[in-house]
Amino acid sequence: MKARSILITLPQVNNWPEIAAEVHYQAAQLAELWNVTPRTLQRQFRKELGTTPQKHLDAVRQTEAEKLIREGARTKEIAAELDYKQTSHFCRQFNNFHGMGARAWRMTAA
Repeated sequence: MKARSILITLPQVNNWPEIAAEVHYQAAQLAELWNVTPRTLQRQFRKELGTTPQKHLDAVRQTEAEKLIREGARTKEIAAELDYKQTSHFCRQFNNFHGMGARAWRMTAA
């Protein structure tokens, strides 16, 4: 059975934070939401955005984390808000993405 193609053009999606939160930042759930196979979603992302769906969702998640840090939210609150199962996973991913921890980033972003 052939999967349906995505009916939207990915660069034109302007509500990524809402979509990403709805699918709990999981590419497989995004594919399910858009009624395509994970492989079709991956091909579409590579073609239109030059990245994988999961990397894109991770970047959206980190942008939301930056916003929450600027608003003064605590690390534990941010992790819960962004659907991380553990605060340590959020800290690790934030550090990998930004090259520094959330506290250090907060000081440089101020």
